[in-house]
Amino acid sequence: ADVRTKNGNAVQNRAEITGGTVGTVYGASLTAAAAAGTADRNQVAISGGSVTGNVHGGHIANTAATGQIKNSEVNIAGGSVGGTVYGGYNSGAGSATDAVVNITGGTMHDVYGGYTVGAGAATGNIVNLLGGSVGGSVYGGFANGTGATTGNTIAIGDGTNSAAVTVTGDLVGGNKSDTTGNILAIKSKGAHVGSL
Repeated sequence: ADVRTKNGNAVQNRAEITGGTVGTVYGASLTAAAAAGTADRNQVAISGGSVTGNVHGGHIANTAATGQIKNSEVNIAGGSVGGTVYGGYNSGAGSATDAVVNITGGTMHDVYGGYTVGAGAATGNIVNLLGGSVGGSVYGGFANGTGATTGNTIAIGDGTNSAAVTVTGDLVGGNKSDTTGNILAIKSKGAHVGSL
């Protein structure tokens, strides 16, 4: 969904890729110049094919926006992503919170549960690594501005099955100095990680 009105919301949209080649993928994007709405419970599911750009569960495009992203979900079971995977990506002043990214297969570069550019928080996000190959790093939350990156979780495995996942780069709960509530949960053997 592409919401172009300032106060418009995007709720419970889903993009599914099973094959072919596509560019950038959005569960939903608020693209108004000063978007003030909410992107809530939007999803992306990829089981095959090739994505040449980035993947966003929820997205706010403009730096003047004040809207919020929450409860996004990205599930990658196969295929390839040429760019970066984001549960939620907020270019404005708002937050990107409570996303869940599940990686069970496929290949990709960096993975972020929540990513904010301005003052918004990237908190409460979860990245579950169960399979596949990540050529870069994995962040639960990343704030490029002044926002908090607390309360994020990265989990390897589910406690039952071996996690045949490879991460070339780092696993980071949050990029800010306050790491309160960030969790790295290793529930499986068999994973390969560059740095914790």
